[in-house]
Amino acid sequence: LPSLVFAPPPPEAEELGEEDVNPRVDVRLLIDKTGKVSSVVIVSGDDLLGEQASDVGFQYKFEPGMHKGKPREVWMEFPIVFIRPAGDEGGGAGEPQ
Repeated sequence: LPSLVFAPPPPEAEELGEEDVNPRVDVRLLIDKTGKVSSVVIVSGDDLLGEQASDVGFQYKFEPGMHKGKPREVWMEFPIVFIRPAGDEGGGAGEPQ
C-alpha cells in the first residue's frame, strides 16, 4: 500500500453551522505510480461538502504502492473530516448584552 507523505490541514467548511451536516466525507483516492492522487471519487458524505472534499483529496501526497519491486497504481479509501472556520461558534449573530 502507498505510504502517506503529506496531508493537508483539516479543511474548514461554513456549511457545518447548518443543521444535520456531517463533517466526514469518505473518498476513494487513486494513487498513481509517482504517489500523486490522480482521481478522487466521493464514497459517502454530505452533498454540500462533496466538491470541496474532492479538491482536498487531490492535495494528499504518497509514496507509491509497490508490487514485486515496481510502483503500481492503487485505490485507497480515506476519510476527510471538515472543521468549522475559526471564530465560528455555530451560534447566531451574537447580540449585545
